[in-house]
Amino acid sequence: MLAIIYFDYSYDFYNYNKDRRFLKLPEFDNEEELKNWVEETEKEIAKEICEKDFDHRDKVDVYITNIVRV
Repeated sequence: MLAIIYFDYSYDFYNYNKDRRFLKLPEFDNEEELKNWVEETEKEIAKEICEKDFDHRDKVDVYITNIVRV
């Protein structure tokens, strides 16, 4: 299933920004798998942002705010 992942990200809890990403969602058998996937996806997005922004590379927080199935 394809989905659009909407997320907020901030640097050091300031300057909230919004963005989106298109991803393929895996099948989830239970709530724990979904929770783990969300946490891992947030970490991956934060890592990608850090790799592009050297000034704030260790101060990024990402929060998935919405997932819309396409």
